[in-house]
Formats: sequence, C-alpha cells, structure tokens
Amino acid sequence: MDSSRTRLERATPFLIVFLLVVGIGSFVLAGFSGGGGRDGQPQVNGGVNPIESMFPRDGDEVLQQVSVGLDLDAAWEADLVINGTLIPPNQLDGNASTGIYSFTPDSGKVIERLDPDQNCAVGLMHLIRDPTQTSTVRWCFTAS
Repeated sequence: MDSSRTRLERATPFLIVFLLVVGIGSFVLAGFSGGGGRDGQPQVNGGVNPIESMFPRDGDEVLQQVSVGLDLDAAWEADLVINGTLIPPNQLDGNASTGIYSFTPDSGKVIERLDPDQNCAVGLMHLIRDPTQTSTVRWCFTAS
C-alpha cells in the first residue's frame, strides 16, 4: 500500500501539469479552428465581428425574392456581393443610423431573382470612422 501511495504522490504533479496542458491546448485549438461568429454565424474574417444578424441565415431555405442583408453595429457600413455580383450602391438599401444593409431582387435590378438552388452572399464591411478597418463574411442559403 505504501509503495502505490508513493507512486501516486510522485505522479500527482505530472498529472496536474498534463491536465492543464490538455485544457489550455483545447482552448487554443478552439480559437484557431475558426468557429462561427456570434450566435452560430459563419466566421468573420478581419478580426472584428460587427454583425448583429444576417438574413437569410446561413443554411436557410427561402423564396427567390427574399431580401438579403446584414444588420451591423451602427459604427459599420457594408457592401454586398450576391452570387458573385456586386450590388450597386443605388440598389443597396443601406441605413447607417440603423446599421441595416440589404438588397431585394426585383425586375430591372442587377439581380432579378435569386438562383433556384444555392446562393451565396459576401458582406464587405468597414468601420465608418476608419474605412481601412475591414471585415468580411460569407454565407450561403437555398432559394426555391
């Protein structure tokens, strides 16, 4: 009994260090794995996540005429690219006071209706007071 107790006493510091290393490593790995943004949103590239919500949400199934956009922190502005097409400023519904930037497909617009399958959007966001501070997000959804 004494000899096993001695081994346990000798192993305890190593066990504690091992568990600490595994725990810290798990947090570091989770940080570098690029998990989602706020509330399960896709990963935001650029270091800052100004997104309060996106619509439609990543993975949603929607109608072809649905509005696509972002609700941002009011200190940020956005441009939208949908299926590789940059939405012109005169067709982008943007409101700096609310932080909502959206596009609704319609006849005569750069996109008249969303594709009948997968659609992907990219939000190109920048801080209003410092446009060199940027972030981007990409998300996809299905339209029918």
